[in-house]
Amino acid sequence: MITEIWKDLLQETEFNLDSNFFQLGGSSILVQKLSLAINDQLKTVFPVALIYQNPTLGKQISFLKGEKKGT
Repeated sequence: MITEIWKDLLQETEFNLDSNFFQLGGSSILVQKLSLAINDQLKTVFPVALIYQNPTLGKQISFLKGEKKGT
């Protein structure tokens, strides 16, 4: 589902796990929207700071998988 959020926000259809949110056009406003969308749609806590620290799709997915496992 996070890939769908990226597609919507970035208006991009081509990216992979190594794609960087900022290199694809992500801005500080889009970071806020990304965090809110993930929090809302995935019912989790995904802080804005985490996006800056982990700007690639793969790292964000790994974080979310860890959250679901309770780690």
